[in-house]
Amino acid sequence: GDKNSGGDAAGGADDDWGWDAKSPTGEEKTRNVAAATAHLRRELAEVHCERDELKSAVSALNRRLKTLGEEHEMLKKQNLGLQKRMAASQYESQGGGADPL
Repeated sequence: GDKNSGGDAAGGADDDWGWDAKSPTGEEKTRNVAAATAHLRRELAEVHCERDELKSAVSALNRRLKTLGEEHEMLKKQNLGLQKRMAASQYESQGGGADPL
């Protein structure tokens, strides 16, 4: 508004909304809608951008997880082989014959 006095809070509250003073013209409404639309389009573009970044981050993590899973399986097999060999050598050192496993 054009009122600059400090004591407007009670009396001028309605004027701040612009309803009582004057309704916005069609042109003002159009400008407001256009500005709001532009703002929302920018926000939407940012959201899409963030979504794309998240999608690529997730697929990178999935690839890493797959690799780690494969490495884990390999280590489990190696470990199992090692355990078998250890058991066999223990068995042999105790004077046993064939591989117990």
